[in-house]
Amino acid sequence: MLEFFDKPTVSAYEIHGRLLPARVLETSGIPSVVFSEDALAFVHFVPTLSFDFTVLVPDERVQEAVECLQKELPQYQVTQERSYRMTDKSGVCALPRAVRLEWDEAKLKEKLDHRTPWYILVVPQSHFHFDVNDGTRVRGLIPPFDPSDARIRFPTLPAFINSLIDTMFEPVEGVSRASHLRFQGFYLGSFLSYLCIYNIRDEDGAKDPETGELLPAAQALLEGVKPENVALLETYLRTGSMSILPELSVERQRLKAERLAISRTVRPTFPFQIQDRISPVFPGRPHGTTPRHSPRHSPRHSPRHSYSTLCRVSAPPIRLLQSVLRMKTIFR
Repeated sequence: MLEFFDKPTVSAYEIHGRLLPARVLETSGIPSVVFSEDALAFVHFVPTLSFDFTVLVPDERVQEAVECLQKELPQYQVTQERSYRMTDKSGVCALPRAVRLEWDEAKLKEKLDHRTPWYILVVPQSHFHFDVNDGTRVRGLIPPFDPSDARIRFPTLPAFINSLIDTMFEPVEGVSRASHLRFQGFYLGSFLSYLCIYNIRDEDGAKDPETGELLPAAQALLEGVKPENVALLETYLRTGSMSILPELSVERQRLKAERLAISRTVRPTFPFQIQDRISPVFPGRPHGTTPRHSPRHSPRHSPRHSYSTLCRVSAPPIRLLQSVLRMKTIFR
């Protein structure tokens, strides 16, 4: 039986320890966003284990961020070792320009405490189609937290989902198909599943068992993503499938081009259509405006139309949890 939470499942003390690399970057003036499991656990309340402390930075500042971390935290050294979740059998990494830092075992006795990350992964923001300087895509921790963590940023729920789906469709240039498929199964797909499960908060899935219609929480997820990402997300919510069909990719490119054309002429002035359960914690900063990817800026967009015309669904409806298990089995 699943248990859902309205706060992180780890203490503020543990969160403070994990966020050490993010505080170093923030103090040094390098814009960054905490990603991966730490973002899932700390602001989206997913009870997950912690692996590499993953932080996104502007592409042109990756090396600067690495040097900054090594200067302030000399116990960390660059390593060529990569997690099995993002490499194929030949060792090709799905995040080729990311830099991984490992705590130097020779300095193990100097380890601050058990909370400190063993690995730090510094990732160019373009690898996840994210803009760390876009204030509408980020949020902060919920109280209580250490005052020194107040300005550390995490992806909002819509931004997190969009980033994952964007990366599914648009892998880093030059990455092998085998590497990307493994990355999609172990990393992108798992994170998307977690975000859906722990925000819809219903063990039976995203649909009303009597009417077959999406639950309000599931519909809210759809309303927050970019028009070109609605079809895949709705297919997943209804069937548990994350298959990327050729015609879906073609139509997604069209919708993306349309959105980008409109965004160059429309200045957003509306509040967010959906908010995280807790508002971002940034003193003096407004909640933000509607992102230009909002469906309301795409007059031809219709979630129902996108689903019925773009997605050929052959698999019977299954629960979200079943799809997670099946997906992990496929990519094992």
